[in-house]
Amino acid sequence: MKLNGSHQLLVYAVDVNLLGESVHTVKENTETSVFASKENELEVYADKTKHMIMSRDQNAGRSYNMKIDTSSFERVE
Repeated sequence: MKLNGSHQLLVYAVDVNLLGESVHTVKENTETSVFASKENELEVYADKTKHMIMSRDQNAGRSYNMKIDTSSFERVE
């Protein structure tokens, strides 16, 4: 799957890691994956999905909530 012009999808059995250089990029990559999954009749379970922001800037994404379509993904440390 091509996200933001490059291949950035890592899949391990039922785990998927989406990477990006910014919170905005990760959200876009997540939206692309969720909608592509729906097109292929796969479902992303929001209650089992978590997101984590790793950055040198300790305040990066601190108050950021990941909401895609009608689903919200819990932020973890």
